[in-house]
Amino acid sequence: MKSADMFSVDDMLAGITRWLHSSAQTLSFDIDQHRCELCKISAGVRCAFDLESLGDGSLKPELLLNLTRAGLSHFTGVPAYNPETGYVLSQWIPLSEDAEHDSRKTLNVIESLSNQTAVWKELIAGQNGPRRTPAISMHTTHFPQSLSQQLRTF
Repeated sequence: MKSADMFSVDDMLAGITRWLHSSAQTLSFDIDQHRCELCKISAGVRCAFDLESLGDGSLKPELLLNLTRAGLSHFTGVPAYNPETGYVLSQWIPLSEDAEHDSRKTLNVIESLSNQTAVWKELIAGQNGPRRTPAISMHTTHFPQSLSQQLRTF
């Protein structure tokens, strides 16, 4: 199976549209070494990215909830637990009668969750590494922290 990185946006849109019209319930592919699964559920599509590959196999619900809480204003995906595969980053997409519009919506969610997965991967890797305590002098100017920096404090 090819990685989604090897296809153009038009190819991805066409593939999603074909899948929406097909009888297949699921569509799985890899993006940036992360497994993405689309599944038709209740007049919608669940888009899920595997989170188990992000850590060392011992992701804790508390860490995922902290990441979710800290990123609520920036990200749309939420963690969920699948007993068969482990933790996933998930979002449900309601479908309309327009498959082309639904394909574009689905591709936007795939891109958003892929970006969120990449950020979480970096943050989770930082949790396993050494903590850095910055030296602050009395003359240091403080700038607002980026989301990535805020999330590293957990």
